Amino acid sequence: MSNNTSFHCHSPEKERVLGKEAQKRLLIACILCFLFMLGELLGGYYSGSLAIMSDAAHMFSDFGSFCISLFVIWLSEKGPRKYMTFGFYRAEALGALATVVIIFYITGILTYLAVQRIKSGDFEIQDDAMMAVAAVAVVFNIVLGLCLNGMCFPGLEGGALVHGHSHGAHSRLREDTDVEIQSENAPRSEKHINIRAALIHVLGDLLQSCGVLFSSVLIKIFGDSCKVVDPICTLIFAVIVLFTTIGVLRDTLKILLEGTPKGIKYDRVINELTQIPEVDSVHDVNLWSLTADLPVSSCHICVSPAADHSKILMEAKRIMKEKFNINKTTIQIEDCVNTSDCVHCKPLTL
Repeated sequence: MSNNTSFHCHSPEKERVLGKEAQKRLLIACILCFLFMLGELLGGYYSGSLAIMSDAAHMFSDFGSFCISLFVIWLSEKGPRKYMTFGFYRAEALGALATVVIIFYITGILTYLAVQRIKSGDFEIQDDAMMAVAAVAVVFNIVLGLCLNGMCFPGLEGGALVHGHSHGAHSRLREDTDVEIQSENAPRSEKHINIRAALIHVLGDLLQSCGVLFSSVLIKIFGDSCKVVDPICTLIFAVIVLFTTIGVLRDTLKILLEGTPKGIKYDRVINELTQIPEVDSVHDVNLWSLTADLPVSSCHICVSPAADHSKILMEAKRIMKEKFNINKTTIQIEDCVNTSDCVHCKPLTL
């Protein structure tokens, strides 16, 4: 057991840089997105291209979702209140979910319009205007993606990508593995969940723009006989967008449903805590997240009658903080009794 008597469960934490960095990037994205959306609306209306109009509609959904993300990040940074003791961190997950819902809604409308165009065949395409707008859209979406990744304005990083404070579950946005949790001093390169949702928007728009550019070239070369490529590109884009949103939707729902954070193994938590001297068993373990980078836990630890409860509590909290990056944990220390008949005292098996 560690002899670090200076450890305190409420030791000061460094500022959450991730949310502030996300705000800066999203603000830039909002401005760029709004300006280009106006240009695409005019270009799509003039050229008669549904694909360009659909891209402008997605730009509008991007702009709306970016604004939602900015609001929920601002809200989540507010501290706990008497009426909201955990704070407003869950607003980040709600914002990401709202973004995904907007994507599904817009994609559904455009899919319907594309099917109607394919069935009727009654539409005109201005190939030159369509090609010009699509080419500019490809460049714009690349620039917008780079901005959201923090590559266009490195001065705005503020140390968010390489910093020392703990990010818990957010240190793993990939699938669950048995790999050791990174140490607190290891570089972090993961993204805020609302930035991830925004990047899904931009990726979808980039694919759409590439498809529109390709179809405009075909229409330019082969004439109206290829104009059906325009709504077909919209349908292909809709399928791609649905698949690219699954990851963000899954992670968001896991936070809202209080699932075990990624990168933290239920069995490993129990094993680490039971290795503390004079600890007999650990049960009623709960692991969840307030938001992607703020995991939370609670558990009951059964100890021998002669054990020093304070030392065991200090050691358990140190393990949760240093090995699992969990800064907010509630631990109940109790003397060992016969718990064979209590279903809550048995570890989970599924």
